[in-house]
Amino acid sequence: MSTKESLIKWVVADMEKDIDGEKLRKLQIILTMRLEHFELTKPSRELVLYDDTSKQSISS
Repeated sequence: MSTKESLIKWVVADMEKDIDGEKLRKLQIILTMRLEHFELTKPSRELVLYDDTSKQSISS
């Protein structure tokens, strides 16, 4: 499932208690159409460590 699809499902699920089925369907369609022109990415929390302690100095 793409990030956009996940976002749309979360929004629709959050709104289920406040609006009826037909309006939920319309909301899902509108979000799908409007988000088509956007690129959504989840933030990355990767950490890259660089260890240069294994480098040896070269003496001439």
